[in-house]
Amino acid sequence: MNRRRLQATFETMDFDFGQFSLATFVDWIAQRRGKPIELQPWPSMPRAFSGLWLSHPETEHIYYADNLPPLLERITILHELAHILLGHQTLLITEPPRVIIGRLLQQLDLVQCRSIINPTPEDREAEQLALLIHHRVLLAQAKIHHPSSPGTEFLKSLHVF
Repeated sequence: MNRRRLQATFETMDFDFGQFSLATFVDWIAQRRGKPIELQPWPSMPRAFSGLWLSHPETEHIYYADNLPPLLERITILHELAHILLGHQTLLITEPPRVIIGRLLQQLDLVQCRSIINPTPEDREAEQLALLIHHRVLLAQAKIHHPSSPGTEFLKSLHVF
């Protein structure tokens, strides 16, 4: 894991996290990349997966299991977006994902099993960035919605923000 690259990516995000929504964050990344990003729930995603990013020449596709609790769904999507932000590589597809999904699952099962048992440095890096982004969102929203609550004052005393 390249901590300097992770920190540089995180610190150079000029996104307004106080106004965060997943849709606006996805749009912000898509504008930076010059390519649309589609988020798609996947009702029959294999249990070994919670999320998956595929790159098509015209669109980035992020799939996530449709049965995740809301917090895990957000973290899963942020994890896949973090791969994009960090410039990681993924499976490049030339056909629409729905056309090749059967072949794709056979290939991905082997990759995903390796990744779950022994996560790659890129997966660890993406998870770190996803958690940093989620943390920044929570802090920014706490400042906006509860600028002088006891919890916010306590966090300020710890120099969290």
